[in-house]
Amino acid sequence: MPSNLVIEEYRKKLRQAAWRLQYYERKRLRNELVFDYIQKETHGVDPTNLIEEMGLHEAIQLIPYPQGRAIIYELFVNDKTEKELAKEMQVTQQAVSKWKRKSLKYLCQTLSS
Repeated sequence: MPSNLVIEEYRKKLRQAAWRLQYYERKRLRNELVFDYIQKETHGVDPTNLIEEMGLHEAIQLIPYPQGRAIIYELFVNDKTEKELAKEMQVTQQAVSKWKRKSLKYLCQTLSS
């Protein structure tokens, strides 16, 4: 009987470890390079050439959301991390990430049309 309890405890620990690994893998994939994300969204259009032609600053100005523009500028021009920016702006890192994704998606759609 005690060996069954030990086995169940090990199973529980293995499930937790597997879940944690899957979680971190999903998180890593979500945080891949920004241009990889944009390229997936544009179905193969290479946005790096478009952005280089227009200039990074001009591309950022296309974003209609002031907060989104500020976040993209700080992240990519000033090389700040989401965590640093969240602390500076007094918002959560999740909010910064959401604005980044929303702004990049808009920029991607605008540049590919």
